[in-house]
This record gives sequence, C-alpha cells and structure tokens, in this order.
Amino acid sequence: MISSPDNTIESIILRDASKQFRSALSSNIVNTVLAFATSVFLVIIPFGISWSNLWIFQAVGLTTTVYSAVVYWRFKAKPSTSFTVHCLFLAVLGFLLAPAPAIFFGGLLYGFAGYQMASVRYWMRQGRNSQLIRCTRDGGEVAVFGGTSLVCTKCSRLLKVGFDVPVRWRNIGLGALIIGVVLRIIVALASRPIADILIIPAGPLLANGIVVAFSQLNSYGALRGSVRLPPNVPSSPGSPAPS
Repeated sequence: MISSPDNTIESIILRDASKQFRSALSSNIVNTVLAFATSVFLVIIPFGISWSNLWIFQAVGLTTTVYSAVVYWRFKAKPSTSFTVHCLFLAVLGFLLAPAPAIFFGGLLYGFAGYQMASVRYWMRQGRNSQLIRCTRDGGEVAVFGGTSLVCTKCSRLLKVGFDVPVRWRNIGLGALIIGVVLRIIVALASRPIADILIIPAGPLLANGIVVAFSQLNSYGALRGSVRLPPNVPSSPGSPAPS
C-alpha cells in the first residue's frame, strides 16, 4: 500500500496495475461474448455437440468476467497492494479458461488476462513485502526512469507491470507449450482411449503456452527495448533515475 507520496515505485506499480485490471476485464468480456457465440453456433449447426457439454465454459467464463469487473472497480476506487489474492484467483481462472471453445481465438483472451494478473500479483507482492524491487530478468535493482516508468539499473531494460514475469515462469510457460504440442501430436496418432485421456491436459498446456510465448514478445525486447542510463543511477527504492 502507498504509505507516502514519495513512494514513487509503488505508485507506478499501482498505476500500471489499474490499467492491467481494466485491460484484463476487457479481454474477459470479449472472450465471454465469443465463447457464448461459439456455443450457440455449435449447437445450431449439426456438429453433434450439445449445450450440456458447453454450459460449464459459459458459467465459469461469465463468473470470471463479473468477478474481474468487481475487482477492477474496487481497485480503481482504492488502489492497494492487498489485491494480490484477487490477482491470484483471476490468474488461475484465466489459465483454466484458456482452452475454452470460442470463435477464432479459443479462450486465449482469458489466458492473456490470467497472465496479466499473474504479473500484476508478482509486482504487487514485491512492492508490499520487499524493501528492494528486483528486475524479473537478472535480479537488478529497479529505479524510476523519466518519472513515469520503471527501469532495471543492471540491464537498462524498461519494465512493465502486467507483462514482465520471472524467468522461471517464462520457462515453465514455454515448456508447457512444447509439451502441449507433443501431446496434440500424440492425440492425433493414438487410439481412442489414449487420445481421450491425453486431450485433457493437452488443451490447457498448449493454450497457456501460446499465451506465454506471445506475451514474451512484449516483455523481452521484440516490442520494447532498453534505455541508456547515465552512470551512478540511484538504486535505492523509490529513487528516480535521471532521464
């Protein structure tokens, strides 16, 4: 929680967290509509799929979207790092819904919202529990750049709440993508009983692996670079780096 106006790093974390809550809510709303449209389409067209096989996705998706809206409005009214528990729940729900049936995107927008919430929770926990904020890539100290952004004083990389996650999380996500692809190949080649079993973990692993892979485009340099820092950048928490 912000204890004083001078706590600049936490102020930026909470400011960016508010944007990510709003973005996650938008993703959940869009994917809920897409999932509902897909279910109606699959029921109307004779694909042999009944509504009873799809309603669970509608119920969980709608519940997640409503929950996301409530959390966003509460956070907007009173920003606080105490919202980490809500971020955890939203992240888990998003990852579980990632393989949900929906037109074009599947449930990937749910997955992206879950990824955002996982990142927000990581940064909030740092701001709440640590006196020293660390970079997700190399553990370098974090400072304020230009008064509005966070930068790692070790690798000079601009950091963004909602996108940057620890390297270990990234590796787990990319590993899930590889395993998901392998399982999908096995499902296509295996006999019916084995395929029916493997398809269950294959969906979440593949969908969430794709989410992590695309998210890294923003987090690790493809869409966002580094800045040139002057020597002797202050590294104490809340100290702004010269722009």
